[in-house]
Amino acid sequence: MTGSNDARVVVIALDAMELTVFEHLLEVGSLANLARFAREAGRATVRSDGDTLHGSLWPTFATGANPGFHGMYFWTQWMEEEMGYARNSHPALTITPFWDALAESGVPLTIIDPPYVPLVRRPGVLQINAWGTHDEIEPASWPAAYGASFRKRFGKHPLEFDTVEPHGLKEKLAMVASLGRGVDMRAQAIGTILRERRGSGFFLCAFGETHKAGHYVAAPQQLSGTATNVSALGDILRPLDDAWPEIIDAAGPDAHIVLLALHGMVEQVDYSGGLGNQLLALALGKKPEAAVAAPDALRRLRDLMPDSVHRAIWRRLPGPLRAARQGVLSSVGGDLAHDPVFRIAHDGHLGLRMNLEGRERDGRFGPGEAEAALARLAGLAAECKAPDGQPAFESLLRIGERFAGPRAHRLPDALLLATPTVHRATTILGPGGRELANHDPEARNGIHTGRGFLFMRGASGSTASLARTEVDNRDFAPSLLSLYGVPSQRHHEGTVFFG
Repeated sequence: MTGSNDARVVVIALDAMELTVFEHLLEVGSLANLARFAREAGRATVRSDGDTLHGSLWPTFATGANPGFHGMYFWTQWMEEEMGYARNSHPALTITPFWDALAESGVPLTIIDPPYVPLVRRPGVLQINAWGTHDEIEPASWPAAYGASFRKRFGKHPLEFDTVEPHGLKEKLAMVASLGRGVDMRAQAIGTILRERRGSGFFLCAFGETHKAGHYVAAPQQLSGTATNVSALGDILRPLDDAWPEIIDAAGPDAHIVLLALHGMVEQVDYSGGLGNQLLALALGKKPEAAVAAPDALRRLRDLMPDSVHRAIWRRLPGPLRAARQGVLSSVGGDLAHDPVFRIAHDGHLGLRMNLEGRERDGRFGPGEAEAALARLAGLAAECKAPDGQPAFESLLRIGERFAGPRAHRLPDALLLATPTVHRATTILGPGGRELANHDPEARNGIHTGRGFLFMRGASGSTASLARTEVDNRDFAPSLLSLYGVPSQRHHEGTVFFG
């Protein structure tokens, strides 16, 4: 297939929208306009690394390469040369998304809220980051004044980066209403911009609203007398469904329309960090109690404040300070002077880093000592059972066995993977039948999966159509470039999925 430089491509990403829930909402008529589009579009499932390195997905989408190439896995990352944490907007983690090649060839770009993907600073580009995102993204725009004008025109978005704290039913219902308002604002902005930027161009907008909803309402639950977690997701998406005919009309018949989710969300209690860290303490010859956080002065002060107050204060702290503080909270029980392996900040699974001499700035251990500690941890984890008898942990994944590239050293060395089918386990039976308890209150009930979806309607008169029923996240970069006749780049690992 040969593309054209005057093509128009519109990419709408329902970030973290679970495929099975989306299919159900389409089938029962909750989202009639999106259901009609899905019936008429080509369809494929999407494979991604959503079940492991949760923050790597959008950088992989943008670069067309695995996490070992781009090095990103979380919003705050361990930087070995600094022996501390930084946001993934750190200059050492800069990436160039595939759409930079489109801008270089003169294709106009409009980019709204791509998670963990930096600005493209070229003529003809309009981009805003962190208008309304679930993840912590550094606010930025191109041109520099575009962000202020965008917010003035379309409003202050109700979605701010998540503070990851427990929510009761009343708070969840308020969250659903707020996210629905955000979807409505985003849908209206999409339609307006598509009408204004007629003709050729590349348009991408990510809906962070579905990501936050997936984390908090993935588990089956009755939110009110009439609302369930599934119907709540339908309520959140309904403003987009209402606006969908207008969006399609604004895009025009000559636009390729792509609707996607790079991963989904399913129920799983996030017990791996607290309980896994206790196992790490045992593997290092410590008591598990050493890995249980004792409130420091800042935490005690926070606990004296109403939730709304400390959330507001947290959001207004400087980003580097938040990243550093998150690192402190994630490293409870660790001792960089004496531990060959230490915990690093990660979501869902226990992230582990080897304290290697010559790699970490202050590293003190050889690979043999570190590997021995990981092996002890793997053995202890294999003995652990959930209350229902299932293995509590799936495996210890050595990241280097799955991902390779020039920035593989930026990734965790290993992840202790929680068993995905274990739900609501606050205790496990550890080595020797010893009971270990998760002392941290459960904040979220949804965890990333490695499966998403893709629906694509080709432009009128175009021969472009999906040639496969399953695609990889790395395939998007070369595939979308091909619609413009722009060749794949040398580092792209995926293949074109259009026939």
